[in-house]
This record gives sequence, structure tokens and C-alpha cells, in this order.
Amino acid sequence: MIEEVLEFSAWLMTAAMMISLAVWFCGSAMTGVIEIKQRRHQNSRRNAFLKENARLKHLLADVEQENAHLRKQLYYSDSGRNRRRRSYDVRHRVA
Repeated sequence: MIEEVLEFSAWLMTAAMMISLAVWFCGSAMTGVIEIKQRRHQNSRRNAFLKENARLKHLLADVEQENAHLRKQLYYSDSGRNRRRRSYDVRHRVA
């Protein structure tokens, strides 16, 4: 009778150990799969941010170029207007 109880308890311990090893292995495998998916997701988000960053840099360069062009137009139009005003003022002062 004691031998049967010992046999059963040894069998029960062995079964519990096998189940716990199987659970640990599955958990470890699932953790690895989840980490791989998270890395892929982070890489895809990073790639999206890099593309958006490049797009915004090009947009900023275009706007800076347009701004420089408009400043140049404004400078030339102001300098011409100022020259006309100065010449008008000089003519009226002399007269």
C-alpha cells in the first residue's frame, strides 16, 4: 500500500513537472513571437516617421525657396518704390 502511494505520488510529480515544462516552453515561445511582432510594428512606425520627416523636409525646402523668392521680389519692388519716392522728394525740394 505504501509502495502504491509512493508510485502514484512519483507519477503525479513527474506529470506535474512535464506539464510545467510544457507551459514554460509555450510561454517562452509566445513571448518571443510577441517581441518579434512588436519590433516589426516599431520598425514600420519608424519607417513611417522617416518618410513623413523626409516629406516635411522637402516641403520646408520648397517653402523656404518660395519665401526667398518673395523676399527678393519685395526687396526689388520696395527699392524701386523708394527710389521713385526719393527722386520725387528731391524734385519737389528743388522746385
